[in-house]
Amino acid sequence: MIFEVMSSELTQAVQKEQGGVGIILDQTTARTIEKICIQGDRLMMVRLKRKPVDVVIVQVHIPTTDYKDEEVDAVYDRIEKLL
Repeated sequence: MIFEVMSSELTQAVQKEQGGVGIILDQTTARTIEKICIQGDRLMMVRLKRKPVDVVIVQVHIPTTDYKDEEVDAVYDRIEKLL
């Protein structure tokens, strides 16, 4: 079976093996992609055209408690705007 990989763009954080999001879909499912929205290296949304209803996959890499509250809040704000 062959798979398609969608991932956030390579940033310095991703290159350091920190952060980044992605999904793996089989080719049949990948052909139903209607929209991909990537916001930085922490947030990705993929909309699949399906029947009877479309499917939305949201992949998020949430900062840990080691990060400042403002950084965590910013990720949640981006999620709200995306949806």
